[in-house]
This record gives sequence, C-alpha cells and structure tokens, in this order.
Amino acid sequence: MPITYSALVVENTSRCNAKCGMCYQSAGPKGSDQIGDNTLKNDILKKALTDSLKIKSLNRRFHLSGGETFLNTETAIELIGHAKKIGYEDITAVSNGFWARNKKKGLEIAVRLKDAGLTSLEISWDYWHFEYINNESVSNCLDVCYEVGIETNLRLLATKKHTHLESLAKLKPSSINKADRIACCPVSPTGRANLTIPISEVFYKNNLHENCYSVLNLTINANGNVYPCCSGIDQTDNYIFGNITNTPINIIAQRMNSSPLLRTIVLYGISALIPILNKSGIQINENNYADICTMCWSIFSNKEYVNIISEYFDNATKRAIESYFTNKLSN
Repeated sequence: MPITYSALVVENTSRCNAKCGMCYQSAGPKGSDQIGDNTLKNDILKKALTDSLKIKSLNRRFHLSGGETFLNTETAIELIGHAKKIGYEDITAVSNGFWARNKKKGLEIAVRLKDAGLTSLEISWDYWHFEYINNESVSNCLDVCYEVGIETNLRLLATKKHTHLESLAKLKPSSINKADRIACCPVSPTGRANLTIPISEVFYKNNLHENCYSVLNLTINANGNVYPCCSGIDQTDNYIFGNITNTPINIIAQRMNSSPLLRTIVLYGISALIPILNKSGIQINENNYADICTMCWSIFSNKEYVNIISEYFDNATKRAIESYFTNKLSN
C-alpha cells in the first residue's frame, strides 16, 4: 500500500515579515529560529514540481507557503504559473495578506495571481498577527480576492485565552462575508509556540494513538529537505529523507514509501515509537503532548531520540533480510 499525499507543499522561504508567537515554523524577518535563513531558487523548485508528476500517489494539488511566500511576489507568481502549465489544477497558497494594505496595489497583485493559476488563498489571521500585520490589509485581501474570483479561506488559530472571535472583531464585517471559508484550529505548541504560549492555554485533542495516513502532504521545506507532512516534522533536521538539490523528488518519495520507520509512523501512529524509546530507558509522558503532530515534532527535534529510533529500524531491517535469506537457503 503506497503512502499517499493530498498535496505537494512548497515552503520556498523561511523568512516572514512577521514574527508571531504561535508560529510552528519559528519564521521571522531573519529566517527561521529552527532551520535558519534560506530561500529556494525557482529553477530548483520548478524541476521538483515537474518531477513530482511522476509520483502516482500524489494528488495534483500544489500549495505554496513560507515563511511568507509573497515577500517576493514575482517568484510566487512564477511558481504558480509553472504549476498550472505542467498540469496542476488545484493551486493554492497561504499568506498573511500584508501585500493588500494598499487596496489598489493589492487588486493588481490579485489579478496577476488569478491569471497565473491561483485557485484559492489561505489568509492567516489571529491574535499573534496583530503586532505585525495591519488588520486593514487582511480585510482588503479578502475584498480583492473576491473581486477577481480567487476563493479564500480565512484561517484562524486560537487558544483558550485568544479565540476566533477576538480575531474576527478586528476585520470589516463586509470583508468577512466575502470569505468562502473560515476555519479555526487550535494552536499547536510546536516551534516558537512551544516557547511562548503557556501550556495551560493550549487545547488538547487526546488523539495520540491515531495515525496520520489520510492527512499527509508531501512537503519541501525552505532548505530543500522533503518530508511527509507540513505540521512540524518539516521544521526538524535530525532525520532527512532526501533533499531536492541533489535528488529528484520522485526518487525521494520512493525512498520514503519503502521506509519502515515512516510507514510505522504513518500507519500505526507516532505513539508506536514510544515503546522503542521506553526500551532504551527514555520515559515518554503522553500528557506532555497536545496532539500527534506535537509529539512527532518533539521526538524528531531530539537528536538522541532520533538516533535510538533510527538504530532500532536499521537493526530490524537487517534482521528481516537475514531471516529471509536464511529461510530461502534452508528451503
């Protein structure tokens, strides 16, 4: 059974004009606090997009992200145009909407995005953006996207202290009404949020023994590393499946599909790694994790944990191969 992906996600830069406290990527004007300052060149990404069409288990949806990908509007439009040209039909992006503060200029950009092939825009807005992004920019972004026919998803994050109502109150009601979707999700205590948001304010999902098979997105982070999702593990570097600067993404996807470690996580859930760590003398307290993504990010952010897990699966693979050939020879 192949590992399937809902979309190809490209995080083409780790830079952002905001430095929000809830950011799982720890992005900011000088790059990410976690993975450094990097921006991938379009020629590398275009090749990866073209190579991705060879991955049969990848849905033909392309999602452009950052950091804040529209810090360079020209490269974003170029990538979106390339995705459309090679056959991607569902083409989306995410932005904090800063580029629409001047409504006339914002409309010009929205027209170009629509012409390039953008079908939907996710607009990030919540309490933690207030310090960095003008609320009028977000309202304008909803307005101009509506005017040119780009669907919008107003994407909010919340904690027990800072709710969606607080975020919506900052926007024009007429602009909110133009959003095609409004989605509010709990802040995940990963990345910068792990350091800045009190755990008592975080919502717990109590889903630590679930798997993530049905919600994966094949993800390229700003360093070119490839991951099975864009929910935290993409901001770690202790276990690398491959990098598009030296290996085609379709080859990396094949490698990931045959990885016993990844298949265990995807099919049985991240909690399946707990007994491996426990056996090595490391006690994992499940009460420390709000959800499966938080646990995954936490484990793969810890080099000691990753070394133990990697050694376990390497040895298990060797034992399986030895057993196969022993049985074959005996028969």
